[in-house]
Amino acid sequence: MVVEKKEKENKNKKLERIKGFFTTDIGAKLIVLLISVFLWIFTVLNNEYSYTFEVYLDVINIKPGKILKEPLPERIKAKFTGRGLDLVYLLFAPASQFRFVLDLQKINWYYEFPLASYYESNPEKIVYPRKSNIVFNQIVWPDTVVVKLDRFEKRKLPVVPHLEIEVASGYMKTGDLEIYPDSVIITGPWTYISKLKAVETEFRKLEKVTEDVEEKLEIIKPPGYNVTLFDRYVICRQKIDLIGERVFEEIPVEIRNVPRGFEVYIDPPSVNLKLVSPLGLLKKVDETQVQVYWDFYRQYVKGKKSYVPRVELPEGIVSYELVPQEVEIRIVRKSVKP
Repeated sequence: MVVEKKEKENKNKKLERIKGFFTTDIGAKLIVLLISVFLWIFTVLNNEYSYTFEVYLDVINIKPGKILKEPLPERIKAKFTGRGLDLVYLLFAPASQFRFVLDLQKINWYYEFPLASYYESNPEKIVYPRKSNIVFNQIVWPDTVVVKLDRFEKRKLPVVPHLEIEVASGYMKTGDLEIYPDSVIITGPWTYISKLKAVETEFRKLEKVTEDVEEKLEIIKPPGYNVTLFDRYVICRQKIDLIGERVFEEIPVEIRNVPRGFEVYIDPPSVNLKLVSPLGLLKKVDETQVQVYWDFYRQYVKGKKSYVPRVELPEGIVSYELVPQEVEIRIVRKSVKP
């Protein structure tokens, strides 16, 4: 029991000493700790290290009228040696201050760049931040960059919209589908652009439509690297109207192109005409725009008596119905006076 009591007292004394260390002279201890950390960081950052960076690849001086046909890596991996402070700065340096430059001024169509030898022979093509004291060691990845150029092509192509409109019962589409813009400018390598006849939009289907349509459709970018569309969307507009009917009664049947020496009689001399069309258009139609006629020159058949008259209507009329559908034609030769 005595031994256990002494051990317990010793443990309590140790805990009191530890507690006293952390609760007395806190300010002085923090200052010592901060100085120690600062000295450690200063020592570490002034030591020399090697580190592998992913560095932006800046492609310059592509010849006029040429364009990259296939993508190049946006970044390359390279190893550098320098003070820890300089290497840390490189980690946060913007691409404009730390990059590898790939000069294509002398390249016409195709070239393979062995990066290690290229940058060893052209150290000025490595752009460092000011006052940084680092040394380029080696290219880690990739070993080679393959450059493929093509002729720059620019064309204006029509847009093919994929918009399916199903109107509700009793409605109809009036006029053509309007597209704005109806054509777009597209640029890129000749290999890809030369194959294109048009560009297409995304597909969209509208059902039970009862009012005018205005839809924004995205243009699908054609396949191929470096292909650029100057417009991303088109606006499609379609007018929708109610289907209406209108009857014109007692429309006289006109007789045309009767040869000399003949007289033509029609029975009945007039017909009723029912028009089916968008309601808005029907309201604007008057009898002067409707013509029903029989043309001797174009319709006469020897021995035939019943004919369907021809009808001329304003543009936009969907269908019509004649009542009666046929008229009887009687042709009489005029008597010649002696």
